[in-house]
Amino acid sequence: MFRFLKNALVIGLIILIPVVVVYITIRELVQIMIGFATPIADLLPHGFVREDDPVELVAVILIVLTALLLGLLWTLPLTRHGAEWLEDKTIGKLPMYRMLKSLVAAFLDLEGEKAFQPAILNHEDGTLEPIFVIEDHGADHFVIMQPWTPTTFAGSIKLAPRDRVELVQTTLDEYSLALTHFGIGLSETIETARQNGDQKD
Repeated sequence: MFRFLKNALVIGLIILIPVVVVYITIRELVQIMIGFATPIADLLPHGFVREDDPVELVAVILIVLTALLLGLLWTLPLTRHGAEWLEDKTIGKLPMYRMLKSLVAAFLDLEGEKAFQPAILNHEDGTLEPIFVIEDHGADHFVIMQPWTPTTFAGSIKLAPRDRVELVQTTLDEYSLALTHFGIGLSETIETARQNGDQKD
């Protein structure tokens, strides 16, 4: 009886804890979105946003519309070149900005983004190590990150020979999620990526 109650308690906690964490995360994200949307709302004409409007919904709408507008402007060649020049001269010099920008672009699977590519490092003894390709370092090497588990986006930076690195054609979120879960689901993710790659070939 005691063992049954103990198992039931453990199972209940396994179910409850992720639900609580997700709830807290969503609540914090909503507050962050409201904080982002407040200066946007201040730029709008007086009365455009009424006091009785649902704050959370208004925040989401303003952020989505602003992001869409910026994205459309970014697609224009002249605007993009000007924005890239301004970015390089200002916030592009901040130490963490380029890394965060590349990470977000990789998560969104944006075309042309080469940082944080899921990959496998083939060791001489035949073992395979999940890694991320950070950038292409000339003709013979990749700059790679060997992630620590479960902190996926922290790890050791090394130069690895190109012939020992195998790119994995999967999304960053799927790959990093498997690493966060201590490798659970990683084999399936890699196998699926290889099968998809063979079909394309």
